[in-house]
Amino acid sequence: MINKYLSNLNALVNTYKNSSLPQFTNHEGYKVSFDDLVWYHTNSEGRKARVLCCVHDGIRRQHDRSLTNTSKLPSPYDHLLKVFIIDVFNLEKSAAHRSTLIAEARYILSNLSNAHLYTLTTNILTSLYHDRNSDHAHYFIHFCKKHKLVPSTLNLIGKHNRDRTGEGTLKTNLEKLPNESSIIALGDIYTKVYESVDDDGNLCPGGLIDVGDAFVIAMCCLALGSPNRAKAEQTVLEKQKLKKLTKDGKTVHSLVWKGSKGFEDNRKHVLSSMASAIDKCVRFFSRFGEPARILNSFYANPNQTLRILTKEIEIDPQRLSNLDLDNIPSMFQLGYALGFYKINQTVDVINDSMKHRLENGAVVYTSAQSKPFHCDAIYQVNLSHHPIKKPIWQLSQDDLVYIGQGKDAAFNTLLGYSYNKETSFIKNGAYTISELQTLWIKHYTTEYIPEFPLCYGKSENFVDMRHALFSILGCEMPTTPSFSGGTSFYSPVSISKLEAYFNNRLGKNKQTSIFSKYGYCPSLGLTSHQLRHYSNTLADLSHIPASFITAWSGRKNVRHTDTYIHTDDGFKSERVKAILSDDASTAISIRIKSLQEVSESTNIYATETSTGVCSQNLIVSPCDYLNDFISQCFLCPEACYIAGDDKAIELLEKDCQYQKRRLELVSDDARLKSSNAMQQWFKIHFFNTEVMSSLIKVMKDSPQGNTIRYARSASEFRITDISSGDRHTVKFELPNLDHKLDLLIKDTNHSRNNFEDNEDLSDLLSMFGLSSEDL
Repeated sequence: MINKYLSNLNALVNTYKNSSLPQFTNHEGYKVSFDDLVWYHTNSEGRKARVLCCVHDGIRRQHDRSLTNTSKLPSPYDHLLKVFIIDVFNLEKSAAHRSTLIAEARYILSNLSNAHLYTLTTNILTSLYHDRNSDHAHYFIHFCKKHKLVPSTLNLIGKHNRDRTGEGTLKTNLEKLPNESSIIALGDIYTKVYESVDDDGNLCPGGLIDVGDAFVIAMCCLALGSPNRAKAEQTVLEKQKLKKLTKDGKTVHSLVWKGSKGFEDNRKHVLSSMASAIDKCVRFFSRFGEPARILNSFYANPNQTLRILTKEIEIDPQRLSNLDLDNIPSMFQLGYALGFYKINQTVDVINDSMKHRLENGAVVYTSAQSKPFHCDAIYQVNLSHHPIKKPIWQLSQDDLVYIGQGKDAAFNTLLGYSYNKETSFIKNGAYTISELQTLWIKHYTTEYIPEFPLCYGKSENFVDMRHALFSILGCEMPTTPSFSGGTSFYSPVSISKLEAYFNNRLGKNKQTSIFSKYGYCPSLGLTSHQLRHYSNTLADLSHIPASFITAWSGRKNVRHTDTYIHTDDGFKSERVKAILSDDASTAISIRIKSLQEVSESTNIYATETSTGVCSQNLIVSPCDYLNDFISQCFLCPEACYIAGDDKAIELLEKDCQYQKRRLELVSDDARLKSSNAMQQWFKIHFFNTEVMSSLIKVMKDSPQGNTIRYARSASEFRITDISSGDRHTVKFELPNLDHKLDLLIKDTNHSRNNFEDNEDLSDLLSMFGLSSEDL
């Protein structure tokens, strides 16, 4: 009987098998096969990602040669995984996110227990994740359901530890901030780590410094000096000095920052309080990291002369006397110039007699125990017999050295770490210096940093290793190497390794914590992201606007900044209160206070309006008053104004200004002379506008808080101090309306002769056979 799920799976795999996959290669750089246990993906920008296509058994498989058929997933799910990998790399996701999605698919396919994928049930799948985060597993389940490889009812009920009650919000926010004691401790550790470094970044004569500690403290200083994603952004900084700009007696500090999230490279502001510490750290690593930068420059182009390669450093005079700066050096001569070896360091080189035997197919051995007795004596080469001890600076490209585990092997001396035939990039045997150099560079630039000379971290950020600020050699970083040769002095540490090291040293593990090393409790440990929360919160406490903090932190949306600010709610309330101007606060309180006093004194429900208080009970008698002003309550007999109410005064002044402009337009209108309606409107509106102008003056001159009413019948303003009951009046000076109107009518600007001056009007009249005299 045909199984529909397996049929769909075979059809899906066959579709992808017949597709061209130029973006994927195997470990040798050739076209991939669906039976390969490791794939390499190269994107359009040249970034290469290593993808394991084997079982997920918890073993870190760092070397391709360690993969065997025993690591293969059961068929046909080994091919299904390849299809899923192709699908994942079509997603617009970060490299780290893609890696996690693929790892979850491997985990599920590795735990089928010899059963088929379509036999999975919700209970079985959920049990697989009873102690494992299931957030990234849902995509693979959705992928399988989309292609009908599993029943549509299959679901994964993941385990969530989030507090959904809201009670833990405060605790969660506080945990995002580091302990103040941790920050103080970091300051003390900084003084101890950098005590032998002068202000120019030079190590004082006889001084010592732990490079790993110096790196961790430098990263902390940068994170505290400018809010950012420390691991992702600081590790990709390029070699530079702290920029200073002084203007009007004030100095601004900045660093050239690599752009991310759509931002271009920019100059990032650094707090002046952290400038001194950051300046020392940056200067130190700009100088100290030069050997690693020189090595990476050599790896990118081995045909450069020693003079060009070492132009940024000063070679020890004793070493310089043994070197020719105008020659193209071997990797080991360059290492000698950089100080990797003792001045008179030698290495065993195969002598000419042995070299001749090797050229004729002799077998190499180094001791009696490994002597190949089955070979004729002429084909036996014992390297322990009469080797040539040659100074490293004299090595030529054709010199032959033995690579192996014997005590006479040159591997340990030349590369600075012990040879292990199981994991090494090279098999034991005899190699020329040129061959050894070529194989090492290929190993470093393909397995360790596949995108060389670019190097990526966990995010999409990258740096050119030839210019990286934090350039540290493997022998200077006391940690477990992530690949064969990681502890060699020819192995500059990758960005992802620096990220992991920084995170590990800041943590609370007693064995690795930088706090415990310097006598502090390891519980002071923190995460790099807590430093970003801390910097944002300090910026907020310093009254820096949220929009500035957003740009400074490298975010696009100001709303995201709120999640990084943990200012106390009480403090926020006080700040809002402080932001409000004193005048506005006083004006509001005057109106509200007077509103209450009016209600109490009249025993009538009063209402606040845009220009004062309304004494009409609007609940019983809704307002039906209309006027010809913007201030709708003006001249209403129920309207009550408050002296000193700045907002009301401002509104009335703008209204008055607008009404005067209306009067000016009407006074310039030629129809005013003959239109009785316009004349009546003009007299009424002119009178009312004068009343408004007088009201504004009274509101400004009267004691604050007094109520003001206008009595139209008596043409007066009645001012009352409600608290004392005192009342007085201010008479309104009535304007001579008829005289004002007569002056406007008699004005020569409104005579008939004006028609003659209007050429456009004359032309229009002439089109109808009329003239101004006919009007």
